[in-house]
Amino acid sequence: MPKWTEQQQNAIDARGSNILVSAAAGSGKTAVLVERVVSHLLLPENDKNHWDVDRLMVVTFTNAAAEEMRQRIEKALEEKIESERLAENSDKKLIERIEKQKILLSNASISTMHSFCQNLIRQNFAVLDLDPAFRAGHDQEIKIMQQEVMEEVFEKYYENSDSFIHAFAEKYGSDKNGDEELYKIVMKLYHMAYNQPFPNKWLNDIAERFDVNPDGRIADTFWGKRI
Repeated sequence: MPKWTEQQQNAIDARGSNILVSAAAGSGKTAVLVERVVSHLLLPENDKNHWDVDRLMVVTFTNAAAEEMRQRIEKALEEKIESERLAENSDKKLIERIEKQKILLSNASISTMHSFCQNLIRQNFAVLDLDPAFRAGHDQEIKIMQQEVMEEVFEKYYENSDSFIHAFAEKYGSDKNGDEELYKIVMKLYHMAYNQPFPNKWLNDIAERFDVNPDGRIADTFWGKRI
């Protein structure tokens, strides 16, 4: 049985609220999360804090981390069963609850966010009116699709003789590579935006910083205040 620090024990025992655990690499965050999950699984089913493992959503950054998390939970449950069976006054109901959780673990949503969403779509393809044989695109396929969409969007702007696109092309385009430099700028902005929690708000905020009153003072602009 690991000896938890006070902060770790608090993270394991906290109930009835959202919690955020922030700690350095190798400090035991995963072990704490596993212990927190298992502690809920072992509670009696009539306890409001009881969880069934197949009702949880545990998200990791990689498939390897997801598999490690699943294995750790399974190992922790096995250790709980073993220690309970060896106890003088073993709790048969507790052992039954643990064995039930071990069975449910195979259907638990312990995965990356992408895998979770993919499974969710597969389970509801009829409601979404999707081909059940859909698949996630490979990186190269996605890049080709993005390029095609980009060309189509630019073409529409050019056809409409939009003053913005002509100013954009004149300032940042290249006679040698056509619109390729413009595509790169748009894609870079796209990726930067979607690394933000609220991408549209982030884009609008950036645009507002450049909406400068020509009669105003530099000191009153966003950039002037930063300087």
